[in-house]
Amino acid sequence: MTEAVSISLAANPIGQSSYQQAAAIADVINTSGSLLSVTAEATNGYAENVALIAQGDVEIAFTNNLMLAHGYYAMGDYTGVPAEKCLGVISLSCNKTHIIVPANSDITEVSAEQFKGKRIGIGQVGGTSRTDALNLMAALGLEPSDYQGYEVKGAEQTEMMKNGQLDVFIWNG
Repeated sequence: MTEAVSISLAANPIGQSSYQQAAAIADVINTSGSLLSVTAEATNGYAENVALIAQGDVEIAFTNNLMLAHGYYAMGDYTGVPAEKCLGVISLSCNKTHIIVPANSDITEVSAEQFKGKRIGIGQVGGTSRTDALNLMAALGLEPSDYQGYEVKGAEQTEMMKNGQLDVFIWNG
């Protein structure tokens, strides 16, 4: 590289782990003496990052493999975005999906029968928890009309569960 190059690294909202990781990566590169300059970009999360890559708004981004595949093939939430554009992606770890219920819950298993009609925190729009929750509900054979879904951040879901406003909290991390 003979000329300075600047790129954007799409992460998550400021304060979340992926943003902190992106900022650290940018700091290492930016202080290395290289002609490459990296800016850690705060975004609404992995789902948005795939669209940002496909549209050419950022050069590299954090996401997960499912969202990457959907973005690459322009399917699911990415129908209509340019196909085969999602190539610059970082995945640092495997997330596990957690299904949380109150200690006194009558829910004892993950099943359509036990989730039907329940108040379920499915995560914020643009987040991987929401994508995973919706995929789980579909795999169980549940339609969105079969349960009351709340598209809110994890912290808000925690408060809702404490206040008796949720029966199930789905989160990955």
